[in-house]
Amino acid sequence: MVNQQPMNSLQRWKIQYRFYRTFFFSTLKTSVLMGFLCTFLGGLVSYEGIIDSITLWLRFIPTVGLGFDLIYKELIRKEEYFFYYNQGIGKYQLWIVTFIVMFICCNLLNQIIQLCVQALK
Repeated sequence: MVNQQPMNSLQRWKIQYRFYRTFFFSTLKTSVLMGFLCTFLGGLVSYEGIIDSITLWLRFIPTVGLGFDLIYKELIRKEEYFFYYNQGIGKYQLWIVTFIVMFICCNLLNQIIQLCVQALK
């Protein structure tokens, strides 16, 4: 007979962290690509400079890019959610955590770029 001990909260958090990280990286490719595409199309209409284009791209990644990825996963890869649901992670939790992490990372990167631009002036 196998002795199964219940997982403590730290072990459960480590396992869930891996699933959140996997989902985040699965959304990153589409979000970055769609953000770049929207920035490129917006840049064709009005070109204001490379720094403004990068700033716009960093704003589009967590908003427009993540929105396109949400639509893609809702229409094409809907079964993927069951994989996370079996680990106790809901669909809305995945998207909220992904948006928050992506939003914070893009804003931090934008702030670093703005500080570098200010330092070089």
